[in-house]
Amino acid sequence: MPQGTFNFKYIQNSNSSGMTAYGGLGLYFDLFSRLDLVDLVKQHLTVSGDNQGWSDWQQLFSVLLLNFTGGDCVDDINILNDDEGLCRLLRRFEQTLGKKERLSLKHRFRKGRTRAFPGSSSLLRYLKRFHDESMSSSDSGGAFIPTLSKGLEGLVSLNSELLSFKQLNRESEIATLDLDATVVPADKQEAQRCYQGYKSYQPLNVLWHEQNMIAHSEFRDGNVPAGHDLTRVLSESLLHLPRGIKKIYVRSDSAGYKYDLLDYCELGKNEHYGRIEFCINSVCSREFKGFVSSLSESEWKPLHVQVGSKLIASRQEWAEVDYVPGRKGFAVDAPIYRYLAVREEIRQPVLEALDSDEAYDFPTAVCEGKRYKIHGFVTNMDWDAEELIRWSRKRCGRGEQIHSVMKSDFAGGKLPCGEFGANAAWWQMMILALNLQSIMQELVLDESWKCRRMKAIRFGIINIAARVIYRSRQLQIVLSKYASILDSLIKWRKNILQLIPLPPLQ
Repeated sequence: MPQGTFNFKYIQNSNSSGMTAYGGLGLYFDLFSRLDLVDLVKQHLTVSGDNQGWSDWQQLFSVLLLNFTGGDCVDDINILNDDEGLCRLLRRFEQTLGKKERLSLKHRFRKGRTRAFPGSSSLLRYLKRFHDESMSSSDSGGAFIPTLSKGLEGLVSLNSELLSFKQLNRESEIATLDLDATVVPADKQEAQRCYQGYKSYQPLNVLWHEQNMIAHSEFRDGNVPAGHDLTRVLSESLLHLPRGIKKIYVRSDSAGYKYDLLDYCELGKNEHYGRIEFCINSVCSREFKGFVSSLSESEWKPLHVQVGSKLIASRQEWAEVDYVPGRKGFAVDAPIYRYLAVREEIRQPVLEALDSDEAYDFPTAVCEGKRYKIHGFVTNMDWDAEELIRWSRKRCGRGEQIHSVMKSDFAGGKLPCGEFGANAAWWQMMILALNLQSIMQELVLDESWKCRRMKAIRFGIINIAARVIYRSRQLQIVLSKYASILDSLIKWRKNILQLIPLPPLQ
């Protein structure tokens, strides 16, 4: 029977061929083994409860592989179940586990097991186990951050293990923590409206800049302001950092302009790290803009931007601002911070009647009869002002890129249901996949792959057509004879073998 205008037809192979569209995922199973990820999951997660059905690590692995292959919703797990070669790979991975674990998996399914991956309904039920009724915020009347369930705490602890693994294999004595929230639109009835007016969730993320990993992520309702309770989030993030870090820096946008956060850093209230240096965007209040307008032209200096190895003058200028904001209710000896201002002349012609601060979507100030777009920075650091401004701005581009990766490249942009705990678990599992990918790109792959987005990783490494067969007591992933990536795959497997594993579980 003809199937279309071109002279071909689709037919289905009646034999078991072991074909897969994801031949490159073998690398990720190698990484799972080097991390001893199954045992880590068993140590930190006990959500599956009884000894029946899918185990915690099987459910988590399913979501991780879903993220790596480009799935963005629970139903996409059925596509992985239809990939015969990938199912063979996963089942063979299970055979490499200890005898006790293999027997446990065998007895978890009393009527036998026909799938390698859990079905979409099973996976959704598992995610809902991370929720409890105390997480509901519908009657809270305002910003509400629920206490984490035991399962969510386990996912957070599991992420700490990934940080330790990265630190063990590429140590950094500095941790620059970038605090930034992102809005995830959601059409769930239970979702709250964000500051932009639509229903959403608003997770707060803490990026460890040197290791390019998410040190901590707190899933929040959409109506929770980005700057709410930042001091607690920072202190929790510091608890999750691995050993070997000697210096902490903090960067944030104006949501971090909270005196309790500034004082927490400046006064060394953290017992382990002491005084923390920071550079945070300040709120350009009317009082601050008045100080900026009163500066003389001689106090403004050109701001240079780095292009390659050169510093080139930009259209912007900077100046030190002798600004001490009024702090009602605070002690007389409260810390005094350093303020910097950056201005850029607005050259677009506007109607004279509209030439006021309210006519713009950004803060402005008038200096010597000209109107400027302005930014403010508050810091407790004594660096050169230009260097400090350039260093602080490194947060902006990287943070927005990470958020784009979370919601577009991985499965963070589409949440599974209306239950807060289930969505939080889905988000945390995405964070685990994101950090595992960071380990893969920066410790395993070649230099040319380190800055690639997941689209390129999938196209060049993961989505390799192959056959998965078991021959001569060995699992084989058979590539086409024209596949040029074979030598690279072998080299990357050797790189994984050279990674230092985490110390044995106590």
